Amino acid sequence: PETPLTPTSSTPPFDISKCLTL
Repeated sequence: PETPLTPTSSTPPFDISKCLTL
């Protein structure tokens, strides 16, 4: 799935950070 830079309700900020790290 796509990784939005903006934190969404479904995806918390920490989740995005993990995605960016990976």
